[in-house]
Amino acid sequence: MGKFVLLFAFVAVINAASALRCYTCRGSGCDQSSSNWVKADCGANNVQPYAGHVYACMKHTFRDRVSQHEMVSRKCIQAQKIGNEIVQKCPESDGQTIKCDICQTELCNSASKISVGAMAFIGTIVTCVFSRLI
Repeated sequence: MGKFVLLFAFVAVINAASALRCYTCRGSGCDQSSSNWVKADCGANNVQPYAGHVYACMKHTFRDRVSQHEMVSRKCIQAQKIGNEIVQKCPESDGQTIKCDICQTELCNSASKISVGAMAFIGTIVTCVFSRLI
């Protein structure tokens, strides 16, 4: 059973050590159709974020200024972080913000709110609990 615990811990560490990846997409077809989403590495080419900033994923739902249609933008951003909290605001230049989500886990700006890293972590905890019960 110890091998399973090590496997889940290894997956969690590998996921945490890799570069943050986010979905990128913009427009009216970007909301539900994941076929339009492209996976992108934040900080490609080893570019470090600005001082006091971290790489994060953003899903910004807004009303377009020109067409007045609801649009979605998914992308990597450099978000301002103070302590353990992201204090970044979504851009008002896109249009009127309807909803704005900023997160820091692998591909977290999808429709689903749970990531592979979170699943590996939960799997590790569940394995530990069940190994003690058996």
